[in-house]
Amino acid sequence: AKLDNKIYQVMDRELIQAQKILNQHFNGLKALAEALLARETLTGKEVEEIFNEHSIKANSLKRDEKGELIF
Repeated sequence: AKLDNKIYQVMDRELIQAQKILNQHFNGLKALAEALLARETLTGKEVEEIFNEHSIKANSLKRDEKGELIF
């Protein structure tokens, strides 16, 4: 029972953190979704431009040897 409670606490904390991040970047994520709906595919550079326009840091995403985003 103690372990179950601890697991629920961790899950609740992480859910709140995920919601905070999504809300913080809502406009940028909406712009990304709209671009994908309009064009179906985007290059890493296009995604990075959208992120930059909305102050979403893309530095933690994987990049190739040229520095372009990898998905």
